Amino acid sequence: MASVVIIPSEGEEFTVAVEDSCTVLELKKAIDEEIGVVAARQSLFLQGYQLTEDGALLKDLLHICRTERISLVLKEGGERDRTGKRPRGVTSDKELFLIRGQRSRFEAILIGANKEDWIQLKAGKFGVVNHTEGEEIGKRLFHFSLYEVKKEGSIALRTEDGRDKVYLIIEEGPNGEEIELKPIDTKTYDERARVTKLDKAGKLGNAIASWVRALGHLLSGTGAVAEVF
Repeated sequence: MASVVIIPSEGEEFTVAVEDSCTVLELKKAIDEEIGVVAARQSLFLQGYQLTEDGALLKDLLHICRTERISLVLKEGGERDRTGKRPRGVTSDKELFLIRGQRSRFEAILIGANKEDWIQLKAGKFGVVNHTEGEEIGKRLFHFSLYEVKKEGSIALRTEDGRDKVYLIIEEGPNGEEIELKPIDTKTYDERARVTKLDKAGKLGNAIASWVRALGHLLSGTGAVAEVF
């Protein structure tokens, strides 16, 4: 048996016990049994990359360390989670990383081009990465602009006249409303500092190179993004 720590988009993390030989889909079913969210509504992320292959074996991930931390976000919006908060729809016209969370426990989530993802923004703040230093997972530096939203609505990331812009789309009313958001700060988060803290807590093994090879095997077609914006 293996213990997998699940970090939901909002609310407390929890642990599910699964067989080492189970698949990603079977993990989703275990999550469904734990919190009542069907597999079709789940998107699982590991180190910012989505686990898109339901048939992938967990043992190819869990050989890195005994307890892995996997982020869970909902694919569909409109439904509030158990905390009473609603995930936000996020769209982008190009592939990029979105940052959420604090410096010591941040997440870098890869947003695909021209598709909608549903993400819970903790404290209403998020970062849009404009440059990434390094390609090796666990050793990247993310330089990003920090934004804050205080109203409900979806987030749209667009390139207009060669410039990157962020909009809050408020869908209330007959025509809705669109507000351009301005960055409130610029920050740099070091993935090495985050991994070091997790390693001390016993959450991450010391085989980062093996993890990179496993990631490439499981997530074929989801290339690493070295630079965005």
